Amino acid sequence: MGKSQGRPVRYEFTEENINVIAAIAAEKGIEAYKEEHRKEEAERQSRVQNNAKALLTNYRRFKDYIENAEYDMDTTSDDSLKDMLSLMQGYFKDSDLKVLSIEKGKAKTKMIMSHVDTMLDVYKKQCEIAADPEEMRRYRVIKGLYLDAEPKTAVDIAEEEHITERTVFRDVKAACKRLAILFFGIYGFRY
Repeated sequence: MGKSQGRPVRYEFTEENINVIAAIAAEKGIEAYKEEHRKEEAERQSRVQNNAKALLTNYRRFKDYIENAEYDMDTTSDDSLKDMLSLMQGYFKDSDLKVLSIEKGKAKTKMIMSHVDTMLDVYKKQCEIAADPEEMRRYRVIKGLYLDAEPKTAVDIAEEEHITERTVFRDVKAACKRLAILFFGIYGFRY
């Protein structure tokens, strides 16, 4: 409220004025909601693509974990530990001699990596079917950086593929967008 010569000023609104104000407020609210939703979707998509890249970046470590995780007497390679556990078996149940969190972690990791391997095969086939040299190059970039037993550097791949290092990283980003959908299904898709 304003003042006019020391007295409060009264404003009178017609029903039409109120409707216009309400319409403007509703429109602004809808715009704000849509913008917030767009930001949340972009953040979700970024997280999913980062998760796809994290799976690739740690691919060899996950494979090593599956191959080398020791959680009971049958999986340990330490002979002195086997002897000690064997002596202790009279005192404990077999289940007491297991580290269940490692056993479960190995099983989950194995299942996830089996899925990742299957989807990497699907991705390779999609790249071959596309008959697009860029798509096949992207697969080779992913394979060289993350999947091969002997990793290659971005510099090595850039030289082999006759591209710049920057293109190597762009290829990784493009491949991760495609792989996010294969790894995570609908959650990897941007609406």
